[in-house]
Amino acid sequence: MMKKLLIAILACLMTMSCSKYEYSDELQKLGGRVENLEAMVLEANKQFEILHEIIMAIENNGYITDMIVGSDGQYYLTFNTGKTIVLRQGKDGKDGKDGQEIDFLIDVKQGEDEIYYWTINGKWLLDEDGNRVPASARDGKDGKDGKTMSETGAIAPRTRINTLNRHWEISTDGGKTWSDTGIVADGKDGEDDLFKSVIPSADGKSITFIFRNGDSCTVSII
Repeated sequence: MMKKLLIAILACLMTMSCSKYEYSDELQKLGGRVENLEAMVLEANKQFEILHEIIMAIENNGYITDMIVGSDGQYYLTFNTGKTIVLRQGKDGKDGKDGQEIDFLIDVKQGEDEIYYWTINGKWLLDEDGNRVPASARDGKDGKDGKTMSETGAIAPRTRINTLNRHWEISTDGGKTWSDTGIVADGKDGEDDLFKSVIPSADGKSITFIFRNGDSCTVSII
C-alpha cells in the first residue's frame, strides 16, 4: 500500500513539475510577444516623428546643420531646430533587417492644395470629422501671424495597440481620442523602410528624400 502511495505521489510531482515548466515557457513566450508589440508601437511613433520633422523643415524653410553617415550605414541628421533624427539605411535605401516591422505603411503625400498630408497604407489619414490630417502648415509656411506649425494644424499622429482586440489605433489630437484602424498588430505584413531612398547631392549641399509613394522632397544642408 505504501509503495502504491509513493508511486502516486511521485507521479503527481512529475505532472506538477511538467506543468510548471510548460507554464513558465508560455509566460516567456507571452512576454516576448508583448515586448515585440511595444517595439512596434515605438517604431511607428518614431516614423511619424521623423517624417514630421522633415516636412517641418521643408515648410519652414529649414535646413540640415549637420549630417553624419555612421559606419553602420545610418544617417544622423541635425536640423536647425536642434532636432536630430536617425535614418537606418540598408540595401536599396531600405532600413534592412534591423528595423522593427509594423503592420502598416506610414507616408506623406502632397495634396492638390500643395499641403502635405499623412497617409496610411496609401490612403489619406482622416480625423474624426473626415478631414485629411495635415503634416505641414496649412498656409505652406510658418503659419499665420507667426504661429508654429503645430498651432496651424500640422501634427505628428500617435499610435498604440488596443490590448483587447490587438488592433492598431491612431490619435490625431495628441492622445485625447483614438480611432481604430481595423489593422491587427501581428508584425508580419508591414514594411520597415521609411523611404525608398535617401540621396545626398554630389556637392553635399542638400539631401533628397524619396518617399515610398514616389514623391520626393529636398532639404538644404548648411
